[in-house]
Amino acid sequence: MSEENKDKTTESSIPNYQKLEPPQLLPTRVSPAFVAFAFLFFLTTVFVFGNGFSSVALVVSVIVGLSAIVMVHEFSHFVVAKLSGMKCTEFFVGFGPRIWSTKRGETEYGVKAIPAGGYVRIIGMTNLEEVDPADENRTYRSKPYYQRALTTSAGVISHFVMAFVILWIAFVTVGLPQKHGPAVVGTLSEYRNFQTPAQKLGIRPGDRIVAMDGIRFKTWDQFANYVHSRANKPVSLTYQHGSKVLTANVIPADFADLVVAHGSVAQTKKSDHYGIIGVGQKIFYAPRHPVTAISDAGITLYHQTGRTTGAIGQIFSPDALHRLWNQVTNQTTSPDTQRLSSPVGIVRVVGQAAHSGFLSVLAVLVSVNLSVGLLNLLPLLPFDGGHLAIATYEAIRSRRGKRHIVDIRKVAPIAYAVVSVFIILSLTSLYLDIVRPVPNPFQ
Repeated sequence: MSEENKDKTTESSIPNYQKLEPPQLLPTRVSPAFVAFAFLFFLTTVFVFGNGFSSVALVVSVIVGLSAIVMVHEFSHFVVAKLSGMKCTEFFVGFGPRIWSTKRGETEYGVKAIPAGGYVRIIGMTNLEEVDPADENRTYRSKPYYQRALTTSAGVISHFVMAFVILWIAFVTVGLPQKHGPAVVGTLSEYRNFQTPAQKLGIRPGDRIVAMDGIRFKTWDQFANYVHSRANKPVSLTYQHGSKVLTANVIPADFADLVVAHGSVAQTKKSDHYGIIGVGQKIFYAPRHPVTAISDAGITLYHQTGRTTGAIGQIFSPDALHRLWNQVTNQTTSPDTQRLSSPVGIVRVVGQAAHSGFLSVLAVLVSVNLSVGLLNLLPLLPFDGGHLAIATYEAIRSRRGKRHIVDIRKVAPIAYAVVSVFIILSLTSLYLDIVRPVPNPFQ
């Protein structure tokens, strides 16, 4: 074929796409939730090794676990793209320099040096990408709306599927907490520079609360309701420690006074005024039938998705951003739990969950999946929701016989701004997770 005919073929094959230099501004369908964290993983590893608050095994486990979650996300894009007839040229674990790769068919599979997720490359994601004319009908941009929508949504859907499976496993293997469990101590509360009544008495996890002021308790709720009503009032506590039944006089502390003086807040609400002795309930679980667990997992996923959506909204609210600024500038010393977690924070939380128990680890996995899935739904590039929003906008603007194509140059500045904001928030979270970590959520 002559050069002149080749040029004509190119122009006639893709009449709706602009051939521009540079060929790409947003080059590939990658994992946007973790690209900005790639360098931070190195900082995380250095920090963890240097300070010794976690073992090498824990760091490796977190990196492998997060990478596995991301790769399931990317594999979902890969599978749906392949089924839709799109050409995928690369599928890699990690970022940076290649460590190993092999080519199978038209796709190169491999591993790269930075273990911070991975990516799949689908050709023709934007109108700026140069594509061989012979492959134009296999580009993402050439496919009908429903195939582009399914391809971009597949990764988000995978997180909800993973969360559902984890919940189902939790309900089948561990079960649901019993609503009216016995009054057995499971955890001890800790406050800076303050000994709780339970600590003074030497109460330990496994001890059973028998009675208070001669009133015997069969369930934890009965005990909790009574002690809540006795703030700063002396009571007689009877508890079983091993084979011994002991009785002692204690004065339940007022929770509101306690968190102001020894906790992490500057003010409290009226509802915070109740008595405590510094013990938490031991939760007893009843495993569920595999079939019944399906509905349990679905209902829990629904409610947890709502809570996670609300939490994400709060993280990006003006009030939360103002609190974040105050923490960074040392205008407040109280750690804020409503902020993004850096890799340092994730490693710490996973370690705390591991000490708390198997169910806590599963809870963290569910939380991570829902958070990443919902963040990826944001209708902004480079998130999946951004690609979905563009595909939807093109479908609405298109008319029969005339396909509307979004010029990616016009939205690229927004994408760069979004990435910049998330990098700033990530660095801020990394700093705060090191100097002002959030309290242990499992205590």
